[in-house]
Amino acid sequence: MALTPTQRKHLEARLLEERTRVVDALARYDRATRETLQQESGDLSAFPVHMADQGTDTADQELEALPKGEGDRG
Repeated sequence: MALTPTQRKHLEARLLEERTRVVDALARYDRATRETLQQESGDLSAFPVHMADQGTDTADQELEALPKGEGDRG
């Protein structure tokens, strides 16, 4: 049995309402999950690697690449 135009419009409106509800619920879940994971890990930043850590790693790599004796400053 086919739907009447009125029934189709009603069904479309209900489906759009349900879609909005589900998308909002997923967004709330996503935010809550991210915040929980960040708190559990103890990270103060949302970035996977802090810029200062990258700088330290780069400096260490440069010092290791220098021939022995050139990295000494004393």
